[in-house]
Amino acid sequence: MEIISSLEYKLSCAEEEVHRLNSKIIDGVEKLQSSEQKCLLLETSNHTLQSELQSLAQKVGSQSEELNEKQQELGRLWACIQEERLRFIEVETAFQTLQQLHSQSQEELRSLASELNSKVEIMGNVESRKQALEDEVHRG
Repeated sequence: MEIISSLEYKLSCAEEEVHRLNSKIIDGVEKLQSSEQKCLLLETSNHTLQSELQSLAQKVGSQSEELNEKQQELGRLWACIQEERLRFIEVETAFQTLQQLHSQSQEELRSLASELNSKVEIMGNVESRKQALEDEVHRG
């Protein structure tokens, strides 16, 4: 009887141990399933992030190409501005030269007008003398 009782007690302890181990196994399985789900979520998230990264890399490449085009265009515009600046300087120099020539021409015209007035005055004096001499010759 003692042996049966001892065996029943051991059996009871073994059943408790089995329940405890089953409980641990169930917890372990739940934790494993939870970890697998987290792993799947992380893998999905990782794929999504990699796709976004590739998309951003393409956008950066595209924007870099666009930036290069804009820099080339800016270089061409700068060259045009420099050419226009040189043309402006040439035109300004030509304009100043023309102004100087105009001033010289005005001065020469004033000088010629003065000279002409002087000659007209001399001609008037000569004409007066001629007239006076003719009058004297007619009287004489």
